[in-house]
Amino acid sequence: MAQDTPPAESEGGTFASFGLAFFLLAGIILFLVFVSGGFFVYVVLGVGVIGLITLFHYYTWGQALLEQTASERNDAKQEQQAIQDALDRGDYNPRSPIRQD
Repeated sequence: MAQDTPPAESEGGTFASFGLAFFLLAGIILFLVFVSGGFFVYVVLGVGVIGLITLFHYYTWGQALLEQTASERNDAKQEQQAIQDALDRGDYNPRSPIRQD
């Protein structure tokens, strides 16, 4: 008999996947540090600094912009819903304005 519902994800499996990926990445970085004679440490630090600058930028500007444009996104979502409703009714004409009943 076929099972209709997929099996639930286990937290242990997810944790193990991320743990193995972390150790693999750490091993690769460690190998590159040894091969490059320590130069790759500066590359990792540079990427970390860029990541911190990115987080700073998001929390100072990105989140504020996201909140400011929330009404515009809501209006666009309502317009798309009105178009979908008109398509479902069969009276959609792209050259005429949408009726919102």
